[in-house]
Amino acid sequence: MKVISGATTISGMVVKDPASHVLTASKNLGAGPLVTIQTGAGQTYNGWIVGRDDNKNLALIKVVGATLPGIGWGDTFALETGSEMLSLGYPLSSEGKLLAANAKLAAAQQDLKTGLRFLPLDVPHRTGNTGGPAVNRQGQAMGISMEPLFVQGLGIPVSASVVYLLSSDSILELLPLLKQGVVEMARPTPTPNPAFGPPSYTTFQGTVKVGGNVPPAGTVLYARMVSTGYGDVWVSTKSEEVVKTAGAYYLTVNAIASLYGGVPIEFYISGVKANETSSFQQGEAVNLNLTFP
Repeated sequence: MKVISGATTISGMVVKDPASHVLTASKNLGAGPLVTIQTGAGQTYNGWIVGRDDNKNLALIKVVGATLPGIGWGDTFALETGSEMLSLGYPLSSEGKLLAANAKLAAAQQDLKTGLRFLPLDVPHRTGNTGGPAVNRQGQAMGISMEPLFVQGLGIPVSASVVYLLSSDSILELLPLLKQGVVEMARPTPTPNPAFGPPSYTTFQGTVKVGGNVPPAGTVLYARMVSTGYGDVWVSTKSEEVVKTAGAYYLTVNAIASLYGGVPIEFYISGVKANETSSFQQGEAVNLNLTFP
């Protein structure tokens, strides 16, 4: 499975639980929750990041509008040094094709600070392979590939000739939080640029209906400013207020007006786009009723 976020393409695996969700590494993904999921057969779907933890380098992505078969997890503690696996992924060098490499396990390594456990395999890491699984002879996933720089950043010595799997036992400890929607993003604070002037805003308010109904408490409403030149901007608000006031919402979209003036704005709930769109209008208050399929 390919995971495409902006100009970045990495690998991922569809898990059995939760069904039709893709697990991959998070640090390569952009800040927005919307990605593209592409199967080996070329089928393309929207993917929605339901949970991510950049400190542990994991993201759980819901495949929107599709049912995909998943892979189960194997017991890594039953492995021995020299155990054979198949490392899977879509490295850029394979021109978009799935690459399966026979690999053997070296001694497991653990980061004491985070508790993450890694399984080194004797095959080289390839760009684009990050997030791809390695499976045992029973077809069970033993872990997913991590970027060597991430592993090195934890203080573990790395080698260019080794793939480092985040072990399935470490992943299974983190999955419940990802399912619940935890978001821990490691992003540098942008440096203000006086040449662009101060940020401005557009406020949106109106009603929200999903399938003709008011969305439940806890639903998150997202706005996406679509800009090909400077990158998309995502903002969100908790929509408990939507339910308390019969589906009314209020959302402020901030941006640098000189860069984003007039760009389209889309609205999303759980990866589904609203039927209505708008645009960034500096300092304006816009009344817009939103309906979702």
